[in-house]
Amino acid sequence: MKTIKTLEGQSYSDIALIATGIADNATPIALANGASPTDDIPPGTILLIPENLPADVRTTNFFRSYARPATDARILPNGLRAVYGTIGNMTIGQNFIIGN
Repeated sequence: MKTIKTLEGQSYSDIALIATGIADNATPIALANGASPTDDIPPGTILLIPENLPADVRTTNFFRSYARPATDARILPNGLRAVYGTIGNMTIGQNFIIGN
């Protein structure tokens, strides 16, 4: 198996894009590392990438050459981590207004 070292804010989908060019490979990558695809990944984690996953070479080359996706929206531009709660219960027209 090959490995990849994660950066701050990367998800298993990001890793799948870099390693294979296909975001749907996030699940097998997460499972190979004893995790769920929705788990947070600490920066600097070395992840195993299973062999024989389907790949899109053009996409993989793009992400390896030009961009390192890190789509964790909880990382703010100033580098601080945002903490989000739930929105709770909302009712359309009362505390959830659609339109003007």
